[in-house]
Parts: sequence; structure tokens; C-alpha cells
Amino acid sequence: MISIGPIFRDAWALYRLLWQRGVSVAAVVFAIVGVASYLAGRSGGAGPAFAILVLGLIGQVFVQGMLVEAVRNVHEGRPQESVRALYDRAGAVFPSLVVGSIVYGVGVGIGIVLLIVPGLFLAARWSMFVPLIVLEGNRSGPARVKSNELVKGKTSAVLVTIVVMYLAVTAPSIVLQFAVGAGTVAAAVVGFVFAALSAPFEAHVLTTIYYRLTDPARPVIHRGSARAVEA
Repeated sequence: MISIGPIFRDAWALYRLLWQRGVSVAAVVFAIVGVASYLAGRSGGAGPAFAILVLGLIGQVFVQGMLVEAVRNVHEGRPQESVRALYDRAGAVFPSLVVGSIVYGVGVGIGIVLLIVPGLFLAARWSMFVPLIVLEGNRSGPARVKSNELVKGKTSAVLVTIVVMYLAVTAPSIVLQFAVGAGTVAAAVVGFVFAALSAPFEAHVLTTIYYRLTDPARPVIHRGSARAVEA
């Protein structure tokens, strides 16, 4: 069953359990994305602006790909792998992750611009594409098809969970960036810090939903791993 309360509780427990790994992974990825975005933006114009948007999507999905694998270890009660191993696993499916993130972003964006509702519908129905690529070895297209099948019948619950998640982690960042001065170095630093801190939680929410849909009989967090959180 998909319910915001239990999803967020499991995601927060995962965040606490994996916070050092999650934040460090996100910080490195978003630092690289930030430098690349800065260089792309120096020339100005629509092309660099689109490149910056794509870089942001790629950074986000790569962090999710690495942390989805980390959560699988927690779910199955296995020792955590090294960051290098997580990087290698996400790197092995990197092309599918990139294509998936671009198609997801474009599809949801166009749907929202046209009528809003189609965009929100796709945001929920395609939301499981990262776990399906990383954990099940699907390519981008089949991952979207299977995500649609998994979420079908639970679209509203998944959508509400995703919207609340993004509002909770994105709205404070936007407000604070405007408070310190949009477009300034301070705003860029604020955005980087919030991205590094919030991206792991977003990844954990999505992976928790995936396991609630595909393996509802087992707790998302293995009992042995849960004891580590409670300690």
C-alpha cells in the first residue's frame, strides 16, 4: 500500500542510515554538475540554458542510480558496497539513466505546459524508471512501460507522495536562494548545499515506493539494517 506517512518514515530511516554516503555522493556529483553548468552558462543564450537543465537532470538521476543500489543492500540485509562499486553499477547503466531522465523531464514538462494534468500523470506513472533500470536491468523504454504498469491503480497516491516530497525539499531552497539574491554566488552555494542534502532523501522516497510496489510482503529496511538505524 502506498501512503505518505509510512513512505516518508522509511525514507527518513534510510536517510539516517546512509546519510554520510548519500550526502558525500550527491556533493561530488553536484559539484561536477555545478562547474559544468557554470562553464556552459558563461556564453548565455538558449542553448547553454538547455544544457544546464540537462546537466541538472543527469546529475540528479545519477545520484539516484547510485543510492538505489545502496538501498538494495539495506533491503536485502547485505553489507554496504564501496562508493566506487556504487559508481560502477550506476555507470554501467548510465546511457539508459540519461535517456530516461531526459525523456521523463521533457514528457512531464510538455504535459504540464499543455494541460497540467497530463504532466502530473506522467510524473507519477514514469517515476519508477530509475529503480527499474538499476535494479532490474531494464533499458529506458521498457523501464517506462513497466513503471506505468507498476503505478497503475495507485497513480494518485504515488503522485501526491512525489509532489509533497518535491515541495518539502525544493521550496525552502528556492525561497532561501531568492532571499540571498537570485543569480549570486551565495544563491549558487545555497542551491548546491540543498541539492547535496536533499537528493539522497528524494532517491530514498522513490526507492521506498518501488519496494512497496514490488515487494510489499517484506519491510523496506531489513531487520539487521533497522537495528543499525535504531542504535
